[in-house]
Amino acid sequence: MAKSPFRYRSARARYRALAERYRKGLLAMDLPRRYRLTLRGQDALNPFSELHLHLKRTRKEALEALRRASQGFPLALEEALPLVEEGFLAPE
Repeated sequence: MAKSPFRYRSARARYRALAERYRKGLLAMDLPRRYRLTLRGQDALNPFSELHLHLKRTRKEALEALRRASQGFPLALEEALPLVEEGFLAPE
């Protein structure tokens, strides 16, 4: 016994209206960007390098951001931009 497609056509407008209402409720979000370490960034994470010691003394927050990026966590743009400009990170 075949089912009539009429029943499904009548529900189509209701489902489209529901989908449109749902779409209006969604917030537009930017996807977080991931970054990869450059050779200079890898050197900055080496605890025996001069660069690491310099960052540890002067910019601990940059060192923490580099650690998070090396573990694969996404970074905010304002946090990653100075590190990209200095050559520690490169966008994926």
